[in-house]
Amino acid sequence: MYRYSTTPIRQPFGNDMYLLVRVPRPEPCDVHSPHSKTIDRWIDSAKYHVHDPTQDEGVPYRSLDYLLWEDHVECTLKVVKKEEKVEGPFKDPDAFALTLCVRIPPSAGFLAFYQHSPMVTIDTYTGMSTDRQAPHWIGTVGNELKFWQQRCLMIELLLHFLDAFPQCSRVPHKVQAWCQGVSVLAVGDLTSIRSRKVAVACSP
Repeated sequence: MYRYSTTPIRQPFGNDMYLLVRVPRPEPCDVHSPHSKTIDRWIDSAKYHVHDPTQDEGVPYRSLDYLLWEDHVECTLKVVKKEEKVEGPFKDPDAFALTLCVRIPPSAGFLAFYQHSPMVTIDTYTGMSTDRQAPHWIGTVGNELKFWQQRCLMIELLLHFLDAFPQCSRVPHKVQAWCQGVSVLAVGDLTSIRSRKVAVACSP
């Protein structure tokens, strides 16, 4: 299917005949970057886990459900928009950044120092939010979005972002130290500070 007809037409104010250039219709294509698509899929699957998994007080202590719930962390996503000060048709496009911060609940037994992770930028986009190539997280996250994920998964994600995008954090060494600090076991008897120090000292 073509946008223009191929029927010869007469040139205005002349006797020459010519064909209109045949321009095929553009095929639909996916213009989103692979990284942004992965982020969008992760948000779409995780955004429904908004309830605190430790709120059920009827679950027996040390039961399997309790241990699984205690291993969850709260993720906070924020979209930071940097608008250009120059107004008018020739202004530069807006810049968007998606930031991630992880919070470990106090009931998990970690030191207060590890309760919040350093903020990490996990994706960026420059352009209009209505562009076809704009990632979906600009509209999905809005100003802020919170949900719960497994602690081990978030540690892997933070380390992946640091490895793939070293510029995603102003303090990469702090992110690495935080991930290392919350990687130890913190359930049962190891929820106490003393027991965790012993566990870390005895670990190979």
